[in-house]
This record gives sequence, C-alpha cells and structure tokens, in this order.
Amino acid sequence: MQAADDLTNRARNRYFEKRKKVFPRQIDGPFRRFKWLVMLVTLTIYYVTPWLRWDRGPHAPSQAVLVDLAHRRFYMFSIEIWPHEFYYVAGLLIMAAIGLFLVTSAVGRAWCGYACPQTVWTDLFQHIERFVDGDRNAQRKLDEAPWSALKVTKRLIKWTLWLIVGVLTGGAWIFYFADAPTLFQQLMHGDAPRIAYLTIGTLTATTFIFGGFMREQVCIYMCPWPRIQGAMLDEQSLVVTYKGWRGEPRGRGVKRREEDAAALLPQGDCIDCMACVAVCPTGIDIREGPQIGCITCALCIDACDQVMDKIGKPRKLIGYTTIADERLARSGQPTRTPLQRLLRLRTLLYLSVWVAIGAALLFTLGTRERIELDVAQSRNPVWIRLSDGQVRNSYTIKLRNMENRARRYELSVRGIDGRMWNQEMSRQAATPTVTFEVEPDSVLKQSIYLAAPDTGPTQTPILFTARALDEDGDRRSARHASNGRRNKRMNQRFTGYHATAILVGFFALVIAVNLTMARLATSTFGGVLAENGYVASQDYNRWIAESAAQDRLGWDVAARVEGNRLILDTKGVSHAVANVVAEHPLGQVDDRRIPMVVAGTNHFRSADAMPSGRWKLRITLQQGNSEARYLREVRS
Repeated sequence: MQAADDLTNRARNRYFEKRKKVFPRQIDGPFRRFKWLVMLVTLTIYYVTPWLRWDRGPHAPSQAVLVDLAHRRFYMFSIEIWPHEFYYVAGLLIMAAIGLFLVTSAVGRAWCGYACPQTVWTDLFQHIERFVDGDRNAQRKLDEAPWSALKVTKRLIKWTLWLIVGVLTGGAWIFYFADAPTLFQQLMHGDAPRIAYLTIGTLTATTFIFGGFMREQVCIYMCPWPRIQGAMLDEQSLVVTYKGWRGEPRGRGVKRREEDAAALLPQGDCIDCMACVAVCPTGIDIREGPQIGCITCALCIDACDQVMDKIGKPRKLIGYTTIADERLARSGQPTRTPLQRLLRLRTLLYLSVWVAIGAALLFTLGTRERIELDVAQSRNPVWIRLSDGQVRNSYTIKLRNMENRARRYELSVRGIDGRMWNQEMSRQAATPTVTFEVEPDSVLKQSIYLAAPDTGPTQTPILFTARALDEDGDRRSARHASNGRRNKRMNQRFTGYHATAILVGFFALVIAVNLTMARLATSTFGGVLAENGYVASQDYNRWIAESAAQDRLGWDVAARVEGNRLILDTKGVSHAVANVVAEHPLGQVDDRRIPMVVAGTNHFRSADAMPSGRWKLRITLQQGNSEARYLREVRS
C-alpha cells in the first residue's frame, strides 16, 4: 500500500506517463527466424490472394477470393456464399474467435506475437527502419541528433518506403472487392471509382501511422485483446517467463560477476545485461513479470540464450513455461512435458467446440441445395372470388438458381386441388404446374395465381415445390397457407425495419451503459490502488491529513545508486535518521532492510553493497517527533 505522501503529491505522482520511444535491437535465433517465416507467409497470402484465378464458368467471376458487393456474393475458390447464407461467414468468425481462445489458453498471446496484422506490419516497418537508419544505437543517436541534411534525407527515404508499403497494403485490400486486374488498370488510368481511391488513402494513412509511429501503443492502449486475455490465461497456459529463482540475485556484468564470486557473494545466472529489454518490440522488461505489454514474441528468449551461451550458463533463463511448472521448478520437482501442458480439459473443450462448428459448416456446405424457393402471399386483396365461384389467391415467388448455368424449373403445389398460372398466361391455360427458365446465378421473381373451389376449411396448408428439369433434379419446397374468403386475418411479418430497430436499440443500450460506467469511473476514481478497498477507505482521511502535515514539513529525499552503494540526498531536513526497506517488484525476493550511515550534511550512504536489480525503496525520515515516508525506485 502506498505511503501517505504518495497519495496526494501530484507533482511527483503522474498517472499518465509520456511515451518513451522504443528502438528494438536486431536479434537472430529460432524465434526470430520463426517470426520471419510467419511474416513472409502472411504477407504473401495478403498480397497474392486477390490475383489468384479460379474457373467458375462463363457466368461467374474468375477471381479465387472475391467479396462481390455489387452482386451480393462471396466467393472463396469453389465455395459461393449468397446473402441469405451469411451464417457461413458468421460460423467462420465464431471459429476464428474460438481458435483465438484456444491458442491463448495453450500458448499465451502467440497470435499477438506472430500473426496479428499490427505485429506483422510493425515488424516490417522496423526492418525498413534498420535498413535506413541502422540498428538500435544508430537509431537512438539519429533520433536525439539535431535536424541536419543527413537526418532529413534518411527520414524522407524511410517515410517514402513506409508510404509505398502503405499504398500496397491499401491497394491489396480493395482488390478483394473487385476483379483485381480490371481494377488495377482502372487505378492506373484514373478511371476507378472514388471509393477505391478513398479506401487506399485511408488504409495507407492508418498503415503508415500505426506501423511507423504508434507501434506498441496500439498493442498496449488501443487493442482490447490484452485485457481479454486475462480471462483466457490460467496457471496451465504457456507464457514467456523470467525464471527468477535462477536469475536472482543478479550480477552486474561479467567482470563484476567475477568480483562478486571472488567475494563469495550470492549470485544468480542473470548478469543484468539488459539484452532482453533491448530486443523487445514493446520496450518492456520481462524480468518484472507478466504484463500487458508482453506480446509473447519470444525475442527476449533468443537474446538471453545468446548471453547464457557466452557466460557458460544453461539456456532458457527466459523461456516458455506455465505458472504451475514454475512452482514445480522452483521447488526442484520435474515439470510436465509439452504434450501434457497442451492436452488438458480447457484446451480440449475449446478444440472440441472448434472442430464441431467446422464439421457442421462442412456438412451443410456439402449437403446444401443449389436452389432456393421463397413464397409470399399478396395481401391486397387477400383473396378474390371468381365468376365461377372459385377463390383465387395470388403469390409472389422468388426462385433462386445458385448454379453457374441456366436451368429450367417446374413449380407444383400440393395440399389443395387448384390450378396455377402466371402473368404471361391466361386463366384458361392454368395447369397444376408452371415452368420457368432461370438465368445462371440469379433470382427469378414472378407473380403466381392459384384458384381452387370454395370448399373445405377457410385456411388450407399447401406446399409449393420447385424441381429442376435436368439430370440433377434438385428440389426445394416452401410451405404456405391458402386463405379462403372468410379468413380476413393478416399474419405479421418480421421485416428489415424490425431488424434495424432491434440493432440500433441494442447498440444504443450498449453505448449508454458504457458512457454511464465510464462517467462513474472517472468521477469516483481517486487514483489510489489498494488490495482492500473498504479497509483503505477507512484510513483515507487519515492519509490525507498525514500527507498534508508531511508537506508542511518541506522535506524531500532523492535516491540513487553510486557504484554499488545506495545514496540518499535529503532536502529541508538535517540530523535526521533514515530507515530504508528495499522491495523487489516481482515479490520473488524477500524484502531487505538497508542499513544507512551519515555521509555528510543531508546525505546518507548504505553500509552494505546494494543488491543488483530493480528495487522499490520505502524510506522513512525521522527527526525528533516528526516523521515522513517516501516511495522511491532505483536500479543497481
């Protein structure tokens, strides 16, 4: 829990930190090479797929993957999805979500680290940056240097290459929505639709900004997945982990490590070389434990393994492991095999659901008919009595031919002794069946009249059936009701207006709840974190009073490490007593009380060497009856 002075001192406690630029160092290793492979495969799929051809006959487009918005079709090789079959797309999206849950539950944020578009394009942009500006140190030096002809030239070259990638990205995207060769020619001649140029411009800008400038900020602050993953991970999930029981206490480089060994000081395998931090694309220190900035790219594993090889220590000081295996390894017990980690109830459940949905989609795709029939009865009027006493109903039929060839269909009716004719026929030519010719990959809309004797019940269930008059003989039926002269009731239909109203109402409710919760959160959060909110609330007023009293003392203290000793520089107080307790951020090392001795006016020096690593210091200054407490952080 924070000390009282840390609760209200806004000058020292900022809840929003200015971004620190990240310049990741180039690294080589198994995981880096795997990232190269994934980037190559994913970018190839994205840029090449619109240009693949697939022969569907003369009446359908020949592009292998095409979202044909103009004709409301989705083509993927031999599969054609119509608007009324959108449940296939919904099924694929559900499979993608469950697959993401499965991957996260099994191997952590592997999607984020390897295949996420933000990761792939950011990685590509970083390689372009290294090609132009050099590696980590050269990039940092150039960034901090004043503007010069060399810096302007390098910036223009780099940004130009980024823009080219952005334009290619936006161009590849629109090729999924039109015939790629045709649209490319239109773009080159300036004849393409305006929306095409607008889309390319928008995607170019977003790619340029997100991949070139925002980078890790998108992953840490904009993407919701790091927050969702907390519910997906458990103690059995593989995550990139720093094995603190091996690495602590840290050394201070190879030379000082030898000095510590000669002095018989305890030391772990970590030499605090910061190689893991230098290669991290989000700039985090994995040694501080699991955190939202870790995308599980495992580049820190490659970097640490290289260092362990150089100093003659076992590899995988940083490696993939689970929380459960970490406990076993810490206690010296054998850990589980990779197969045992993967084959557990949670992952098997995700896999079973994923396979079941995929199998259902494949089954429905394999058994679906290529003919659809919709029948709607005309309501104005519902029925008409003819001169011979018969009752006539009129219907609007939609006969959908989902084949790439023209087909002839026969429409028949069962359940009533009636005769049918269409607007091109006279009633005298009415027959029990009507024949239609339907063009390839199209919908035929026709008005059908059905006349039957005015006998029997006032409402008769009837069945319309459309049958293909070719060797395949596909059939599709639609059940309806024939309304007699005494039935004046009209059935209420669910229309697009109802669907729109429900959709708008749902999102309006979601937005209203989010705005309300955000308003309540921002208006009540005081910036204080505590393990037990209720207990903290009982002491809050006392903390405020103690903080105000401490501010009136006018004291302050700064902490630093000089050599291997902790130095405290006080301000506004002399002849005080300093007590220091060092806490490790991970909590894997016990708290240490650091003895301090007076090293001059307003200065204290630790009596013993400061342990290596990052430490949170709880400092208490006492002078007579006055006392002040501070929270500082140092790295030794």
